[in-house]
This record gives sequence, C-alpha cells and structure tokens, in this order.
Amino acid sequence: MERVAKYAVDIGFYCNFFPYPKGFSINAALTRQEYHRAIENIESLIEKYPKKVFIDFPLAGATNRSLRNICPAVFISSHIDVDGHLRLCKYSSKKIGSLEESSLIDLWNKQRNEVKKLNHLSSNCELYPDCGGGCLANKTEYGIDYYCLRYANERNNQG
Repeated sequence: MERVAKYAVDIGFYCNFFPYPKGFSINAALTRQEYHRAIENIESLIEKYPKKVFIDFPLAGATNRSLRNICPAVFISSHIDVDGHLRLCKYSSKKIGSLEESSLIDLWNKQRNEVKKLNHLSSNCELYPDCGGGCLANKTEYGIDYYCLRYANERNNQG
C-alpha cells in the first residue's frame, strides 16, 4: 500500500483504499485480522500524505474517530446493474428489486427500509455514530458487518 500511495501522490493523484467485501468469491477478500491491519497501515499513510490518501472502510471510525467514514450507499448513491436490478452498492450482492417490476422511487424507498433493517442491531452500539453500522456489502443476513470489532470480540469471548 505504501508504494501505491507514494506513486499516486507523486503523479498528482489521490489514493482511496477499499477492501473487497468478505462475501465476494475472490481471493482478494480480507480476513478480519488483515482488515484491521490494513486500517492501521492506511492510518499511517493518511498521516504521511494528508489530504492525498483516503480510506473507504466504514468501520475505521470505530478504532479512530478522525477516520469517520460513513458508507454513502442509500444516502447518496445506489447501483443499478445492466439487467435493471438495484443493489445497495456496487459491492453488494443483495438485489433490492428490478426496474422492470418497480419504479426507481419505490426501489429507493425499499432500499432505505432494507438498510434500516440491516442496521437495527448495530444502531444501538455506542460506536454506531462513527461507523454507521459498517459496510452494507459485508453485512450478514442478521445485519452484522463481518469485520465488526465488537461482534468479533463478543463471539470470541463466548466460545
């Protein structure tokens, strides 16, 4: 990441890092340990290259409030596949519906309700204002971000 950031800054570009969500069936998806190590590495790059390197990890704010990054999905963006299906974002596999069957306004409202449902569990957490419930693409069917520190710690303490 250091070399990529340095190269981007040297040629006048900005650098924005985003991990592939765990749900993707590709080899680039990060484990929980790799995810949190990546956040630490990017924090140091942000300090080294202020206003040139950005982080696109919604949960980063849970460990460092200066890195607050609430996912814009649903609030200011959506993704429409070439087949007309609306998804929460381009990284999410969850399809909300089809433009052939519903209007964009109806799908947008359905999407907002889906996000409320997915964020119900995490919205009671004291870290919610900083992470916004995490990445929608990483949410389990129960609404928990795969990379959530709190959930991982609670699960480890139970078993």
